[in-house]
Amino acid sequence: MTDTSTSIDEKRKEWLLLIEFIRRKYGEDKAQLIEANDYLNRGTKSVSQYYRDLYPTIGTEDLKLPQLLKNPEFLTNVLASTQENISEYTDIYNETDILMKSLGTAGDNMYIQCNPVDTNGNVIDETTNSFGTNTSSLNAMFEELGNSFNPAFLYSSVGLQTSISIFFFILIYFIGNYMFISYPRSVIAKNI
Repeated sequence: MTDTSTSIDEKRKEWLLLIEFIRRKYGEDKAQLIEANDYLNRGTKSVSQYYRDLYPTIGTEDLKLPQLLKNPEFLTNVLASTQENISEYTDIYNETDILMKSLGTAGDNMYIQCNPVDTNGNVIDETTNSFGTNTSSLNAMFEELGNSFNPAFLYSSVGLQTSISIFFFILIYFIGNYMFISYPRSVIAKNI
């Protein structure tokens, strides 16, 4: 890689850093406006060179982006802001700078380990997976049956609530029938 291509690549990264900074501070619309109007028309100029030509009050020296963001003329003319926002700009710039530096490295291929969760937010692993190895075992069936009677499931399952209600209705019916009809009849029949 030659010196010129390295310089052009650094200028491009600086522009992308400015656009990401504007996206975080002012939102997507302002970033797209800067990208369409300034970034695409920049040629081979750096951020400082491009805006110095548009706004001569920024200064004559070629500043890097961190120094440019501290320049009150740049803030007023380009970003339409005041000096009071510099500390906030600095924080946003630092976050953006870290992001851009991490994207330029060889280790930016990330691996994210995903842990699937069930509807209750519990992590599914091989012991709680209904499609895993434990589905044929008796312990897994009892565990699943036990889990179906937890309060959260009882409150949310209308079918289970109906089944339990019918079971209790039948149980109460037969107990009441025995206590108040069958047993008294048998006692009366013995006494007669």
